[in-house]
Amino acid sequence: MALATFDEISSPMSRWQLLSHLLRGDIHPDEKSIWLKPAYRLKFLARSLLHPVLTLNWLHYIASHPQRAQMLYAQMALPDKLQRPYLSSRFSARNALAALCYHYDAVACANPRLRRLMLAPGGVPIVNFQGKSGAAYALLLGSHSSLDKEGEITLQLCTEGMPLARMTMTVVQFEGQRALFIGGLQGPTRHLQQQKARILQVTRDCHGLFPKRLVLEAACVLGELLGIECMIAVGNHTHVYQNWRYWRKKKTSFHADYESFWLSVGGQLRPDGVCQLPLRIARKSLDDVASKKRAEYQRANGVLAEIHHQLHALK
Repeated sequence: MALATFDEISSPMSRWQLLSHLLRGDIHPDEKSIWLKPAYRLKFLARSLLHPVLTLNWLHYIASHPQRAQMLYAQMALPDKLQRPYLSSRFSARNALAALCYHYDAVACANPRLRRLMLAPGGVPIVNFQGKSGAAYALLLGSHSSLDKEGEITLQLCTEGMPLARMTMTVVQFEGQRALFIGGLQGPTRHLQQQKARILQVTRDCHGLFPKRLVLEAACVLGELLGIECMIAVGNHTHVYQNWRYWRKKKTSFHADYESFWLSVGGQLRPDGVCQLPLRIARKSLDDVASKKRAEYQRANGVLAEIHHQLHALK
């Protein structure tokens, strides 16, 4: 099967031409792409008939976007995102379309460097720092197709190539404001899940800063760079895997308690099931820290300051 070249995908096309490329399996970044599977393409066509107008509107948006090729290579399942639950268990296909269009409008308006990072498949290191042991840590920003139900961009903290925390989000319009909607917050992978001692070791190495706290701090700075006016996050009952279509996966895979973490950083649970987060995570005054812990607290603030400094360089 012939692969449509990057230039061909980048050149102007209509929604119908894009649909034709997809149904023929022309658009795929590698030989393992889902679009190479005839059954997947047939399922996409059948499901499109459930929301024909929304699907065509979405294909028109993708086809006319200046970063169309990068979007399709970063998120292989991008064209069929309206056919599955997306971002929140309570989102309709119309909600998903509005969120996706708003996000990729924001991508198009971002500065070139930040735009490339937001569309980087798998993620690119944007921050590097050392723990007190000398261990190297990196924060990566990019697009993860494996997390595509939870959002369009992912921040992840890694050490020695192993992910310690991953936060996936989408830029949306929420109650008239530009918002960063966090659809997922993952801890260590299953391989590391059995090594809780490792996470505790990392926390100590980062002067008491949990991996999830570090990615949230980075998300706050990213939001600032994107002109975000508010931050919201899914709660325990609004995560996308709480949708009835994922009841089996929820029973076997979904064990996260999102709300306890959001509340611990100053978030507030709303009646609609999402959490409103502060734009900046509050820090204690040095006077409120026990004297014997002040040196460690100052070193933790030094790590956060370094993360903020490196992220602001993306402007």
